[in-house]
Amino acid sequence: MSTDDIPWESDESETNQFPSLKDVESTSTEFNALATAVAEKLEAFLLWLNTLPGHTEVEVFGPHPNTTDYEFMLGLRIDRAKGGWKLYFVEAHQQNMSMSHGEWLPLEQANLELRCAALSLLPSLVQKMHREQSKLIDRLRVAKGVLDTLPITKRPTGKERV
Repeated sequence: MSTDDIPWESDESETNQFPSLKDVESTSTEFNALATAVAEKLEAFLLWLNTLPGHTEVEVFGPHPNTTDYEFMLGLRIDRAKGGWKLYFVEAHQQNMSMSHGEWLPLEQANLELRCAALSLLPSLVQKMHREQSKLIDRLRVAKGVLDTLPITKRPTGKERV
């Protein structure tokens, strides 16, 4: 049976509480294509992220998609996990921002609406990671410079005393 044969489907001019089944099929197809594309691109990003030889743990916050109350926020975090780096999300109230944010959960556990909202924070997260790395590089250079002044000419093998 095709959607053309469904007896209760009416044409556009009539008031109907059911949407056109053709429209439902169309949106279902688009939904599937977009969800698949987002999942594949997110997987590619995480693979790339895990190829980086060094990066820092950072988090960013933005508006929560389910409320217009600016006291509720949505956070996105990159953190080291078993098997590599992962993205996490949290729903937080601004009162708790300086203390505990709540429980950070893997992004794949977020419902679709929260996942999409969290992914909109991804550019800010990557920018913050880059800024933090740049700051830490400067500190590491200073620390290396200090250690370079020590009179050590070779790496200890474990048998020598430093």
